[in-house]
Amino acid sequence: MKSTAHICCILPPHILHKLSEHPEHRQRALRALAITERLRGRREVFAQFAAGLSAGQKRRTIYDAQHQTDLPGTLMRGEGDDKSSLDVAINEAYDFSGATYDFYQNAYNRNSVDGRGLRLDSTVHYDQQFDNAFWDGRQMVYGDGDRVLFDRFTKCIDVVGHELTHGVTQYTAGLSYRGQSGALNESMSDVFGSLVKQMAAGQTADKADWLIGAGLLMPSVSGVALRSMKDPGTAYNDPQLGQDPQPANMANYLDTTDDNG
Repeated sequence: MKSTAHICCILPPHILHKLSEHPEHRQRALRALAITERLRGRREVFAQFAAGLSAGQKRRTIYDAQHQTDLPGTLMRGEGDDKSSLDVAINEAYDFSGATYDFYQNAYNRNSVDGRGLRLDSTVHYDQQFDNAFWDGRQMVYGDGDRVLFDRFTKCIDVVGHELTHGVTQYTAGLSYRGQSGALNESMSDVFGSLVKQMAAGQTADKADWLIGAGLLMPSVSGVALRSMKDPGTAYNDPQLGQDPQPANMANYLDTTDDNG
Protein backbone atom coordinates (compact mmCIF):
# COMPACT_ATOMS: atom_id res chain seq x y z
CA MET A 1 0.00 0.00 0.00
CA LYS A 2 1.15 3.52 -0.74
CA SER A 3 -0.08 6.70 0.86
CA THR A 4 0.26 10.36 0.05
CA ALA A 5 1.76 12.21 3.00
CA HIS A 6 1.08 15.78 4.00
CA ILE A 7 2.44 17.88 6.83
CA CYS A 8 -0.50 18.31 9.21
CA CYS A 9 -0.07 20.78 12.08
CA ILE A 10 -2.17 21.35 15.19
CA LEU A 11 -1.61 25.13 15.12
CA PRO A 12 -3.24 26.62 12.01
CA PRO A 13 -1.33 29.17 9.91
CA HIS A 14 -3.79 31.98 10.65
CA ILE A 15 -2.65 32.04 14.28
CA LEU A 16 1.01 32.24 13.29
CA HIS A 17 0.24 34.95 10.74
CA LYS A 18 -1.56 36.93 13.44
CA LEU A 19 1.37 36.50 15.83
CA SER A 20 3.78 37.72 13.16
CA GLU A 21 2.09 41.13 13.39
CA HIS A 22 3.42 41.57 16.92
CA PRO A 23 7.12 42.52 17.21
CA GLU A 24 7.71 40.38 20.31
CA HIS A 25 6.43 37.24 18.55
CA ARG A 26 7.28 38.03 14.94
CA GLN A 27 10.59 36.16 14.63
CA ARG A 28 9.28 32.96 16.25
CA ALA A 29 6.06 33.00 14.24
CA LEU A 30 7.81 33.56 10.91
CA ARG A 31 10.32 30.80 11.69
CA ALA A 32 7.51 28.38 12.54
CA LEU A 33 5.73 29.30 9.30
CA ALA A 34 8.92 28.87 7.29
CA ILE A 35 9.62 25.45 8.79
CA THR A 36 6.04 24.35 8.18
CA GLU A 37 6.06 25.53 4.57
CA ARG A 38 9.40 23.86 3.92
CA LEU A 39 8.04 20.59 5.24
CA ARG A 40 4.79 21.00 3.32
CA GLY A 41 6.89 21.20 0.16
CA ARG A 42 7.94 17.60 0.68
CA ARG A 43 4.77 16.12 -0.83
CA GLU A 44 6.12 12.61 -1.03
CA VAL A 45 4.50 9.27 -1.68
CA PHE A 46 5.56 6.83 1.00
CA ALA A 47 5.54 3.09 0.75
CA GLN A 48 4.67 0.94 3.71
CA PHE A 49 7.40 1.69 6.24
CA ALA A 50 7.13 -1.04 8.81
CA ALA A 51 6.25 -4.70 8.77
CA GLY A 52 2.88 -5.40 10.33
CA LEU A 53 2.59 -6.78 13.83
CA SER A 54 -0.13 -8.96 15.25
CA ALA A 55 -3.15 -7.03 16.49
CA GLY A 56 -2.83 -5.69 20.01
CA GLN A 57 0.91 -5.03 19.93
CA LYS A 58 2.26 -1.53 19.94
CA ARG A 59 5.70 -0.12 19.30
CA ARG A 60 6.49 3.35 20.53
CA THR A 61 9.83 5.06 20.01
CA ILE A 62 10.55 8.49 21.45
CA TYR A 63 13.43 10.66 20.20
CA ASP A 64 14.89 13.97 21.38
CA ALA A 65 15.74 16.55 18.70
CA GLN A 66 17.67 18.54 21.32
CA HIS A 67 16.24 21.78 19.94
CA GLN A 68 17.51 21.06 16.43
CA THR A 69 15.45 20.25 13.31
CA ASP A 70 17.10 17.02 12.19
CA LEU A 71 14.73 14.07 12.50
CA PRO A 72 14.29 11.80 14.25
CA GLY A 73 16.96 12.78 16.80
CA THR A 74 18.46 10.81 19.69
CA LEU A 75 16.61 7.70 20.86
CA MET A 76 15.39 8.21 24.43
CA ARG A 77 12.68 5.64 25.13
CA GLY A 78 11.43 2.52 23.37
CA GLU A 79 8.45 0.23 23.86
CA GLY A 80 8.46 -1.29 27.32
CA ASP A 81 11.31 0.86 28.64
CA ASP A 82 10.95 2.08 32.21
CA LYS A 83 9.83 5.62 32.88
CA SER A 84 13.36 6.49 33.92
CA SER A 85 13.60 9.88 32.27
CA LEU A 86 12.75 13.00 34.22
CA ASP A 87 11.82 14.61 30.91
CA VAL A 88 8.06 15.11 31.03
CA ALA A 89 7.74 15.64 27.26
CA ILE A 90 9.33 12.25 26.53
CA ASN A 91 6.96 10.49 28.89
CA GLU A 92 3.89 12.38 27.66
CA ALA A 93 4.67 11.52 24.05
CA TYR A 94 5.11 7.88 25.07
CA ASP A 95 1.99 7.67 27.21
CA PHE A 96 -0.34 9.60 24.92
CA SER A 97 0.72 7.84 21.72
CA GLY A 98 0.06 4.62 23.62
CA ALA A 99 -3.39 5.85 24.64
CA THR A 100 -4.11 6.69 21.01
CA TYR A 101 -2.99 3.23 19.91
CA ASP A 102 -5.20 1.67 22.59
CA PHE A 103 -8.19 3.73 21.48
CA TYR A 104 -7.99 2.54 17.87
CA GLN A 105 -7.21 -1.03 18.94
CA ASN A 106 -10.00 -1.32 21.50
CA ALA A 107 -12.69 0.71 19.73
CA TYR A 108 -12.02 -0.32 16.12
CA ASN A 109 -9.69 -3.34 16.29
CA ARG A 110 -7.17 -1.29 14.30
CA ASN A 111 -3.50 -2.14 14.75
CA SER A 112 -1.79 1.28 14.80
CA VAL A 113 -2.50 4.16 12.43
CA ASP A 114 -2.00 2.09 9.28
CA GLY A 115 -3.87 -0.98 10.53
CA ARG A 116 -0.73 -3.11 10.18
CA GLY A 117 1.32 -2.26 13.25
CA LEU A 118 3.19 0.83 12.08
CA ARG A 119 5.70 1.87 14.73
CA LEU A 120 4.67 5.10 16.45
CA ASP A 121 7.74 7.33 16.30
CA SER A 122 7.71 10.68 18.09
CA THR A 123 10.31 13.43 18.33
CA VAL A 124 10.17 15.95 21.18
CA HIS A 125 12.07 19.20 21.78
CA TYR A 126 11.97 20.08 18.08
CA ASP A 127 13.69 23.39 17.26
CA GLN A 128 13.83 26.23 19.78
CA GLN A 129 10.57 27.46 21.32
CA PHE A 130 8.74 25.88 18.38
CA ASP A 131 5.03 26.67 18.49
CA ASN A 132 3.51 23.61 16.84
CA ALA A 133 3.15 19.85 16.65
CA PHE A 134 2.78 17.94 13.40
CA TRP A 135 2.46 14.59 11.67
CA ASP A 136 4.90 14.52 8.75
CA GLY A 137 3.58 11.37 7.10
CA ARG A 138 5.92 9.10 9.01
CA GLN A 139 6.14 10.31 12.58
CA MET A 140 4.98 12.80 15.19
CA VAL A 141 7.00 15.93 15.99
CA TYR A 142 6.46 18.23 18.98
CA GLY A 143 7.74 21.68 19.81
CA ASP A 144 8.21 22.91 23.36
CA GLY A 145 6.17 26.07 22.83
CA ASP A 146 7.43 29.53 23.67
CA ARG A 147 6.07 29.30 27.26
CA VAL A 148 4.66 32.80 26.79
CA LEU A 149 1.63 31.97 24.66
CA PHE A 150 1.88 28.19 24.29
CA ASP A 151 2.99 25.44 26.64
CA ARG A 152 4.70 22.26 25.41
CA PHE A 153 2.71 20.52 22.67
CA THR A 154 3.00 17.07 24.26
CA LYS A 155 0.92 18.29 27.18
CA CYS A 156 -2.52 17.57 25.70
CA ILE A 157 -3.58 14.01 24.92
CA ASP A 158 -6.13 15.28 22.39
CA VAL A 159 -3.38 17.07 20.45
CA VAL A 160 -1.47 13.78 20.24
CA GLY A 161 -4.63 11.92 19.23
CA HIS A 162 -5.47 14.62 16.68
CA GLU A 163 -2.12 14.43 14.95
CA LEU A 164 -1.90 10.63 14.92
CA THR A 165 -5.39 10.53 13.42
CA HIS A 166 -3.92 12.35 10.41
CA GLY A 167 -1.94 9.14 9.99
CA VAL A 168 -5.15 7.09 10.08
CA THR A 169 -6.68 9.34 7.43
CA GLN A 170 -3.49 9.08 5.36
CA TYR A 171 -3.73 5.29 5.32
CA THR A 172 -7.51 5.10 4.77
CA ALA A 173 -9.36 7.86 2.92
CA GLY A 174 -6.19 9.67 1.85
CA LEU A 175 -8.08 12.97 1.85
CA SER A 176 -6.32 15.70 -0.12
CA TYR A 177 -5.04 18.37 2.25
CA ARG A 178 -6.74 21.30 0.53
CA GLY A 179 -10.20 22.80 0.23
CA GLN A 180 -13.14 21.04 1.83
CA SER A 181 -11.41 17.65 1.86
CA GLY A 182 -8.59 19.23 3.85
CA ALA A 183 -11.11 20.77 6.25
CA LEU A 184 -12.72 17.34 6.64
CA ASN A 185 -9.25 15.88 7.29
CA GLU A 186 -8.78 18.36 10.13
CA SER A 187 -12.31 17.86 11.46
CA MET A 188 -11.83 14.10 11.65
CA SER A 189 -8.65 14.63 13.63
CA ASP A 190 -10.43 16.99 16.03
CA VAL A 191 -13.25 14.50 16.60
CA PHE A 192 -11.04 11.48 17.12
CA GLY A 193 -8.52 13.46 19.16
CA SER A 194 -11.34 14.32 21.52
CA LEU A 195 -12.51 10.69 21.58
CA VAL A 196 -9.01 9.55 22.55
CA LYS A 197 -9.14 12.00 25.47
CA GLN A 198 -12.63 10.85 26.45
CA MET A 199 -11.70 7.15 26.46
CA ALA A 200 -8.54 7.80 28.48
CA ALA A 201 -10.56 9.81 31.02
CA GLY A 202 -13.45 7.35 31.12
CA GLN A 203 -15.84 10.05 29.95
CA THR A 204 -19.08 9.83 28.02
CA ALA A 205 -19.71 12.24 25.15
CA ASP A 206 -22.16 14.32 27.18
CA LYS A 207 -19.55 14.86 29.93
CA ALA A 208 -16.70 15.80 27.57
CA ASP A 209 -15.61 19.40 27.03
CA TRP A 210 -15.02 18.84 23.27
CA LEU A 211 -12.13 21.29 23.40
CA ILE A 212 -8.96 20.75 21.39
CA GLY A 213 -5.81 21.84 23.19
CA ALA A 214 -7.32 22.71 26.56
CA GLY A 215 -4.36 23.57 28.79
CA LEU A 216 -2.06 24.39 25.88
CA LEU A 217 -2.58 28.16 26.13
CA MET A 218 -0.51 29.96 28.74
CA PRO A 219 -2.23 32.15 31.38
CA SER A 220 -1.30 35.29 29.42
CA VAL A 221 -3.71 34.26 26.64
CA SER A 222 -7.41 35.04 26.78
CA GLY A 223 -8.82 31.67 25.77
CA VAL A 224 -9.47 28.09 26.82
CA ALA A 225 -8.19 26.04 23.88
CA LEU A 226 -7.30 26.08 20.18
CA ARG A 227 -10.79 25.03 19.07
CA SER A 228 -14.18 24.20 20.56
CA MET A 229 -16.42 21.65 18.87
CA LYS A 230 -19.18 22.25 21.40
CA ASP A 231 -19.26 25.99 20.72
CA PRO A 232 -17.24 26.78 17.56
CA GLY A 233 -15.68 30.21 17.39
CA THR A 234 -15.39 30.69 21.16
CA ALA A 235 -12.09 28.96 22.00
CA TYR A 236 -10.12 32.20 22.25
CA ASN A 237 -10.41 35.95 21.74
CA ASP A 238 -7.01 37.43 22.40
CA PRO A 239 -5.18 40.57 21.24
CA GLN A 240 -2.18 38.49 20.18
CA LEU A 241 -3.84 35.37 18.73
CA GLY A 242 -6.89 37.14 17.35
CA GLN A 243 -10.41 35.73 17.55
CA ASP A 244 -11.26 32.08 16.94
CA PRO A 245 -12.56 32.03 13.33
CA GLN A 246 -14.12 28.54 13.39
CA PRO A 247 -17.58 28.58 11.73
CA ALA A 248 -20.41 26.76 13.48
CA ASN A 249 -22.32 25.89 10.31
CA MET A 250 -22.10 25.89 6.51
CA ALA A 251 -23.91 29.23 6.37
CA ASN A 252 -20.68 30.75 7.71
CA TYR A 253 -18.40 28.70 5.47
CA LEU A 254 -15.47 30.77 4.20
CA ASP A 255 -14.01 30.01 0.79
CA THR A 256 -10.41 31.18 1.02
CA THR A 257 -7.03 30.68 -0.60
CA ASP A 258 -5.26 30.69 2.79
CA ASP A 259 -3.95 27.40 4.20
CA ASN A 260 -4.58 25.53 0.91
CA GLY A 261 -8.21 26.67 0.98
